[in-house]
Amino acid sequence: MACELLPLFSEVEYVPRGGLPFARALEDYKSPYGYPTLLVDDVYTTGGSINRIRGDRTNLIGVVAFAWNKPPDWIIPIVCMNPLLYQKMCS
Repeated sequence: MACELLPLFSEVEYVPRGGLPFARALEDYKSPYGYPTLLVDDVYTTGGSINRIRGDRTNLIGVVAFAWNKPPDWIIPIVCMNPLLYQKMCS
């Protein structure tokens, strides 16, 4: 499901520990060198963990399996967990 939503990426990094299984599943979908790095986490709540790993890098695509709140534009949520805010969060 994630690969249908994601643009091409050449490397996969993850937010420890929650992002590791998701990152391993996405490793098989890497494209040749030259595409952005994919930064993976399991859940987006406040963004503290994924933003800490991102640092000041800009050539990243973020992906989270579940988003409780609206992530910034560089992060693609696979599932939005708050149905009342779905249109505001993930559209």
